[in-house]
Amino acid sequence: MSNAYLIIREGSKWADVFRLVPGESVTIGRGPTNAVIIKDERCSRNHAEVFQAGGAWQLRDLDSRNGTMVSGDKLSGDRELQPGDIIQIGNSHLAFVHDLAQAFPDTSTLLKSAKAVDGPGTGIVLPVGSDDESVFDAFEPTMITHRKGQSRFLEAPEIDDGGDSSPKVSRAAAKLCRLAFELAKSTDVFSLANTALDGLFEGAHSDAGAILLRRRDETGARRSEELEVIASRSDSTHAYHRVSAFLASTVMRDGQAVMARNVMDDSQLGNRDSRGEILATSVICAPVRLEASCSV
Repeated sequence: MSNAYLIIREGSKWADVFRLVPGESVTIGRGPTNAVIIKDERCSRNHAEVFQAGGAWQLRDLDSRNGTMVSGDKLSGDRELQPGDIIQIGNSHLAFVHDLAQAFPDTSTLLKSAKAVDGPGTGIVLPVGSDDESVFDAFEPTMITHRKGQSRFLEAPEIDDGGDSSPKVSRAAAKLCRLAFELAKSTDVFSLANTALDGLFEGAHSDAGAILLRRRDETGARRSEELEVIASRSDSTHAYHRVSAFLASTVMRDGQAVMARNVMDDSQLGNRDSRGEILATSVICAPVRLEASCSV
């Protein structure tokens, strides 16, 4: 059977790519034990399941509170998924595809059109009848309009025992702020890249990673389509291997990060080492923006 994927979108941004593994069922829900976690209050703890039956991928609602929509139709019983189907759970969308090149095309053609969804409290309208729209339309990045020389986040936050998430958020904000100030102190691109990697490893608990920039063209500007590794790091027994050309080109073209899970044995998502093996299980590839240009 050909590869199959769920491409997950939450709110205004698509979040990650989940590769479906033949013979393995995938649960979707708000609870932490699900394979695909949807952070949406309208999503039940155990909301839906994707599984194989009769040689095809099927979708089943697990008696969720708010139900599951597929391409604008409310799910009733098991439904065989077709390439381009859009699953809606609350305000989140998941696209089912066999070919990732169709999910992230060079043009704006794509996935099946869907009907308007008028369920109570949803306020969601899916694309209708136009090839120029999809749930993967690009969004403009937020621009920095004000900078300060100091910040309260440079000091360690006070920790209380209230049990809420605010201390965790404060610590994350403090780490991010300190990283930004450390990056500002860098005097060359190599120290800048290594500082960024250190911060990424601290926050993401990665096994291996790298900063790749466009090669310089004949004018000395970084405008080449070819990428070069500026800094790399591996905390495992395996050396860093570059992200796949498909992921890198997708991120550079769209200017949006990709998180891909279950990448084993999939050359579109993972890169093989000298022995032809894909050692990674999950890959994050994010753009590095320099004016209007992107590297990864």
